[in-house]
Formats: sequence, C-alpha cells, structure tokens
Amino acid sequence: GVQRVLFRSVSQSRYEIPIGRLIPKFAVKQYRLRQMDIDRFDKLVVTEYGSPEYDDIVLWYNNVSLIHDLIPGQIIEFPDIRDLQNWINDYREGRKTI
Repeated sequence: GVQRVLFRSVSQSRYEIPIGRLIPKFAVKQYRLRQMDIDRFDKLVVTEYGSPEYDDIVLWYNNVSLIHDLIPGQIIEFPDIRDLQNWINDYREGRKTI
C-alpha cells in the first residue's frame, strides 16, 4: 500500500518515523471505536479514506502499535486525507527528512 511504499522508500519502519512531523492543516476527525471497527479496521479506514492503504498510518498517528492494542470506546483521530497525502508526498520527494 501507499504507506508501505513510503516506509520502504525511506528505509525505516513505521515505528521509527516521527509522526510528530505530520502537522495537520485541516480538521482532524475524532472517532469512538466499537468492537466491530477493531475487528475490521480495514473497513473503517476505507470508510474514512476510500482505501485501506492508510491503516498503518492511522494507527501510527494515534500512537498505536497493533490493531489488537485498540479497545472499544477508545477515541482515535483520522487526519484529513489531504494532510496524509501531502505528508507522504513530502517524504517521497525529499522535502522532509527523518
């Protein structure tokens, strides 16, 4: 997926890239998780972004290592897709360094 290509291209895992450098310019959506969202996190990400490819970045943005670390009732944030795309493009084009 998009994030996997990004992580490979910068030769670091998602746990090594400082998410603090993703500074949202657009509104961030907060969402309270249900068990079915955790069970099918890919579907939740598709609902938000139209693609499951951002699942790792959403977890990473929320400081969550694994889907199994999520709990029902937990509030997670979904950055605007424009912020995600801009951030990914900046790293791919070398405008941001790690």
